[in-house]
Amino acid sequence: MQRDRSLRWIAFFTILYILLALSWWSVLLYNKDTKIYEQQKELRSIYDRYAITELEHIPSLKELEQSHRRKRQMILGESLFILLSVMISIWLMMKGLIEELRINRQRRNFLLSITHELKTPLAAMRLVLETFFKRDLERAQQQKLMQNGLKEADRLGETIDNLLLTARLEQRYEKSLESNTLSQVVNPILIAYKTRCPDASIVLHDQSNPLQNVILDWRGVEIILTNLLDNAIKYGKQKPNIIIEGSVTSNRMNISVSDDGNGIAADERDRVFEMFYRGGDEERRSRKGSGLGLYIVKEIIRHNGGKIHIKDNHPSGCIFTFYLPMVYEQNTNR
Repeated sequence: MQRDRSLRWIAFFTILYILLALSWWSVLLYNKDTKIYEQQKELRSIYDRYAITELEHIPSLKELEQSHRRKRQMILGESLFILLSVMISIWLMMKGLIEELRINRQRRNFLLSITHELKTPLAAMRLVLETFFKRDLERAQQQKLMQNGLKEADRLGETIDNLLLTARLEQRYEKSLESNTLSQVVNPILIAYKTRCPDASIVLHDQSNPLQNVILDWRGVEIILTNLLDNAIKYGKQKPNIIIEGSVTSNRMNISVSDDGNGIAADERDRVFEMFYRGGDEERRSRKGSGLGLYIVKEIIRHNGGKIHIKDNHPSGCIFTFYLPMVYEQNTNR
């Protein structure tokens, strides 16, 4: 972090020096040409005053003025051209530098977060196995330890699945188009979260037509909602209240997930969708996560031709709203 800050200051002072030097030399050249013009004009006036005609090569006042105007335009034009060229070069250089710093920061965050996400469940499972090996436990204690071990194994599996899905999203994503309704897809997710997070209140408000199936990438919707719910629970209150709303407008399915957490600052709402981005210092972080969830959400939505945005929830929290293009299909089995 300190190295990145130093590079930025060095780049800033280098740019400032180049711009000041260019401006200074342009002013000096302009003043020098003006001084030569004044001297030539004064000399021409002396020749005219004393009717000196032997030196015909001395330009007239009109010619001197025209020549000075051309030189002035040339100086200004070349200065502006050089300034523009330098600014474009600086912009390209800064763009490359910022991109390099961003990649380095992402790589650093990835190494820190993924090491933590892989090492922690492995350590917990090892502790469970060592406890079984070294101690004779009662049935209730065995069940509790096994539940903890299975929970950590599921966490490890989710992290690996996210890594594999991220690799696929960077190359090619195959949509799984199926015919279904929003309620049929979301209700099993809600049942699973009631077991995983009994303190969380998750409610579905489905305003779409329950008698009409929709052809959509429902597997992608499941992944999107799972990551958004994980994010809402992770950064929400101790007993989070989460609302999922679904509606249909024109030829698209609109879904929103609102929570009552601390929300997301306006200047971070675009950055949270970057790969491995997590606000704050990765080395001091206490919350679990690899920084892949919202990136996966954005990429699946993008591959489906949809969009996502974030807005404030009142009195606290934020609302993730996204839409996906869809195709209707009349459900004749109802």
